[in-house]
Amino acid sequence: MTHFFASLSFDWSVTSVADNVGRRLHESGLKPHWDLGGCCEIEEIIFICFYAAYVVAFFVLYHTTILKPMRLLSVFVHEFGHASACFMTGGSIKKIEVYENEGGVTGYTGGCRTLVIPAGYVGGAFWGGALTVNSAYVRATSHHRGRHLTFPLPFQVSLWL
Repeated sequence: MTHFFASLSFDWSVTSVADNVGRRLHESGLKPHWDLGGCCEIEEIIFICFYAAYVVAFFVLYHTTILKPMRLLSVFVHEFGHASACFMTGGSIKKIEVYENEGGVTGYTGGCRTLVIPAGYVGGAFWGGALTVNSAYVRATSHHRGRHLTFPLPFQVSLWL
């Protein structure tokens, strides 16, 4: 008895797939639109230039003291994710330490260890998503702008003490 799949042959090469898609589009009367003439107007070009400048500035300034507070803040958010998961699973937080070498530790007792350990990354993603969603609303960002600027200040002052 021959196996059913042994009698089938598949050609998954790029040209075969493209030919198949093109044939199906042609048979259905649809034609692909490959003209990119209206792709990049002035808004898109400005966005691409600013984004490229951002990427270059990020890589140039990342290991400087200018971005050190932001890197330490991201470590704090990571550790706060561990602490939040511990608290939500019934544990207690003993300490959160953020070190100058951009390391950190969260001391806790109790809680569900399986949820606390990966929660640092999940917490960072959650707070990054929350800030992104909050920044989408002009009224919310203009209302809370002062709070966003002053929130890291106590954190930075505590590092200097």
